[in-house]
Amino acid sequence: MRDLYLKATTLAARQWHLQAEVPVHAVVDRHRITQAMLQFAHNATRFTTGADDITIGVDLHQGRARLWVDDSGVGVDPGDAPVQQQQ
Repeated sequence: MRDLYLKATTLAARQWHLQAEVPVHAVVDRHRITQAMLQFAHNATRFTTGADDITIGVDLHQGRARLWVDDSGVGVDPGDAPVQQQQ
């Protein structure tokens, strides 16, 4: 995650944060995960300004690695968001 974070911080001048509070070990395709996460980070830079925060994180959720990119940008207008169906 630290390598991924360092790569992401070169995408744009933002307030970057890494949230990885516990060690997480997972067998993954490192190149594909990096590619996907950098695409999410790039998307976050498109909808934020230099004053906004972007956090890249990883944790364990129910025994599985969970990775994310979160930002303080404008977000999706509720009218443009897909409708979620209850299961």
